[in-house]
Amino acid sequence: MLEVKRNDDMLNIVKAKSDFINYYDGVNEKLRKMDNTLWGLIHHPNPIIRAAVAEVGYALDILINDENELVREQVARWKYRLDILVNDPSPYVRAAVADQGYGLEKLANDENEMVRDSVFNSLISDLEKEKQDMIRLALGRV
Repeated sequence: MLEVKRNDDMLNIVKAKSDFINYYDGVNEKLRKMDNTLWGLIHHPNPIIRAAVAEVGYALDILINDENELVREQVARWKYRLDILVNDPSPYVRAAVADQGYGLEKLANDENEMVRDSVFNSLISDLEKEKQDMIRLALGRV
């Protein structure tokens, strides 16, 4: 009787493993198809489509060099190569870099008011976080 139970347990384990492998293979296949689709979209003529691809974090190494500022802005929101994007000609991209808290000293003197506002907002956000941390520490809720 005990031997039969062990065999049933082993069959259940094998079946569960097989089900998992089939599920995993299905997920991998879906990811491969999605990868092929996204790869085709990084060269789409519509910059909104390319920006959507960047928004999900795909092909950032290619889209960082896109001709459209909206695409590069999305790349900056992923904090990808901010060391390059801090010098971007577009104020939208530089503002996105400042939003990430990068290059604030340089961008604080930017010619564009929107970029300077992003620097200010980033600094205020950092101060607010520090204030909250100090309150938590004072209340013993670290």
